[in-house]
Amino acid sequence: MQLIKQQKHKFKVVSIDNSDINPAYTDCFTAIFIKVGFIIGLLLVLLQISRGSSFLFFTFLSIGLYFYIRYKKNQNRKLEKRLKQLIIHNQLFTERSLETVDDKGFVKKERQLINAVYLAYLITDEYIIIRAKKRGDLFSKKVSDLDVELSATIQRPLYNKIDKVTHTDYYFKKESEKRLEVGTTDTEECLDPFSIPLSTSYTWNVKSQPHLLLAGITG
Repeated sequence: MQLIKQQKHKFKVVSIDNSDINPAYTDCFTAIFIKVGFIIGLLLVLLQISRGSSFLFFTFLSIGLYFYIRYKKNQNRKLEKRLKQLIIHNQLFTERSLETVDDKGFVKKERQLINAVYLAYLITDEYIIIRAKKRGDLFSKKVSDLDVELSATIQRPLYNKIDKVTHTDYYFKKESEKRLEVGTTDTEECLDPFSIPLSTSYTWNVKSQPHLLLAGITG
């Protein structure tokens, strides 16, 4: 399998902080800001409608819909959120409990993050690559065995895994392999009598070296 040259691509790091493990601070301020802005824009639009200004109506409506749809379709944010949930749900972090006193004299308990797994992702034309970094801590062994958890998170079967000293890379194909059925292949794809298409990405050539070796050994 020919893998991409990763040195030409930049992985985006994903990890968690105190706001992710304290429910009181887990609100997504960006999402709230966009939704509030959309509502305010809609109210302004309705106000302009009441004044008979159709130009401002379509302007505010177009701007509001643009930012709202753009946020909803941001697949990278969805992937980052799922990776953070994987870290939290699988306890891939260490924490301690702290008690603080606010200005009113109330005791408040907070969870303080000590250490957490660092994941990174890279999306290419063909693959979704998740990199789990090894930092010499108690999670270094666990990050090499996230096959099932990452498959469920990415919602795709694991295509390949490369385990190195500093990290482990998990490869997932963006499009699933499809087996070809007899009679469904095009005539143009079968012009070579020695090539047998097995799937949308793989073709077996009976003249390839492994076949010649087997034929030579078995006679």
